[in-house]
Amino acid sequence: MDKIIDATRDGVNRYQESQLSMLEELCNIDSGSKNIEGNKKIVEIVDEALNQIGAEVTHVEAPGYGVHVIARIKSEQPEGKVVLAAHLDTVFKKGDALSHPFHIENEYAYGLGAADCKGGVVTILYAIRILKEENLLPNKDLVIVLNCDEEIGSPTSQKLFESEAADAEAVISFEPGRKRDGILTSRYGVGEGTIKIKGKSAHACMDSGPGANAVLELANLIIKLDKKENSDLGIHYNVSPISGGEGPSVVADYAEASFWVTVASEEAYEQVKKDMINLPDEGMVDGCEISTTLDLKFPPMERNESNIALYKKINKAASLFGIDLPEEMSKSPADCNFYSALGVPTVDGLGPYMYNIHTVNEHIPVSSLPKRTQLASIILALI
Repeated sequence: MDKIIDATRDGVNRYQESQLSMLEELCNIDSGSKNIEGNKKIVEIVDEALNQIGAEVTHVEAPGYGVHVIARIKSEQPEGKVVLAAHLDTVFKKGDALSHPFHIENEYAYGLGAADCKGGVVTILYAIRILKEENLLPNKDLVIVLNCDEEIGSPTSQKLFESEAADAEAVISFEPGRKRDGILTSRYGVGEGTIKIKGKSAHACMDSGPGANAVLELANLIIKLDKKENSDLGIHYNVSPISGGEGPSVVADYAEASFWVTVASEEAYEQVKKDMINLPDEGMVDGCEISTTLDLKFPPMERNESNIALYKKINKAASLFGIDLPEEMSKSPADCNFYSALGVPTVDGLGPYMYNIHTVNEHIPVSSLPKRTQLASIILALI
């Protein structure tokens, strides 16, 4: 065990400047979801790093989105398979990286995607590089899945998750570390839906008439949804955007809204489905017709026995070099939700510690990058 600790510590010390340099290069490239040009540049950098560690690399084209990267580190006689997951896209628009370039200020590294999830990508690449150089790779096949569409719900990469996780014993995801710098064993899922209302137009200033105000009905239903929130089930509605009507002098004959709703479990999602079925019966404006839609955008990543068992295995490995990793949950979804829903033991949050993700002030502690890289190295060596 001392050999592993010493070798991985030497490795992260050896590559600390190189890691930061790679993170800077990645963060200074605009790679928002569907930015084909930016994705291509990111993939070129990642490919070079993968070639250095002798990975077998496959590109999966996603027309209109970019390229997903699948890399395999094969063992001669593997006793299992572990998937390491992260994503290449960010939430930022073209030009943001130029306006907010990577920089280090005091003990923090600032950059768009530094935590979510370019720091996680760099962590994976250098953890494996260190293990290979120190002849510490596990007797397992390691598969790195780097998709380019996570920030918009991974519409083109879910099939890849299914195929790569089918025979995996574990999925370790490198989204950023959370408030307690621990390991995530659960995440809320998210449903996405709409509320559409058909009303009847009329002159807005008449004392009476045949009008049915769709905007008034929508306001009523938004308040009803707010009252359906349930903290025990992790149900929380956010309604936005909303629209309706044609002008102030006409009673609105239509209104509609989109919404997201978080769910902590399948039980919670079943309750939301019932809420949506029953919502049209809760109208208060005579003459309005109400319709709703609901789709499960991210399944909930529930705290189950297999996720907990994987967490305990990882925490035991971390404890051998003096680190305790508290078990955590997140109220936001990510790709690990899809993996966990496939029944594969899954944990998340192995990337560098995050601050202000999804904002131009996104940053990580510089020390978090080598710390998490050594942690990942030790976990993989012992898993």
